Amino acid sequence: MGTVLEIEEAVTQLSAQELARFREWFEEFDAQLWDRQFESNVRAGKLDRMAADSIADSRVGYTTTPMPNPVAVAYPQKEEGTGMSSTAIATITKMMESLPEPAQEQVVEHLRDYLEDLQDELQWDILFKKTQPQLIAAARRAKEEMAQGLARPMDYDRL
Repeated sequence: MGTVLEIEEAVTQLSAQELARFREWFEEFDAQLWDRQFESNVRAGKLDRMAADSIADSRVGYTTTPMPNPVAVAYPQKEEGTGMSSTAIATITKMMESLPEPAQEQVVEHLRDYLEDLQDELQWDILFKKTQPQLIAAARRAKEEMAQGLARPMDYDRL
């Protein structure tokens, strides 16, 4: 297998259609790796305490309020009629206009997917920042419980 630089160079040589196919393949490949890592963490008990805490919180009615859309908060829309929000949008528009209509539709679909992924990532970032102290405390408690011999294997039937 080639180096990362060789792979990067090969990707730059792909046609738009080949790049779209590669992107789909890589996203699926990356998602499968993440799923395997997550499942491994579950089997290793790395999420047991967090799951138990969440279940206990749910049983007593503790919930959080829905999160606002982080993209809308970070980048509020301008008032109608104020024009483009940046030169970047004008540049994208010019680039899109130079493409045939089927390619424009393909770009729009990829852009929709990208923006959905971006919103998800921003929401995760916000959630992790808000819960970082609790996650650190939970990890410390888990380590202490393991050191004291209080930890036991996860009973998946009880989840």
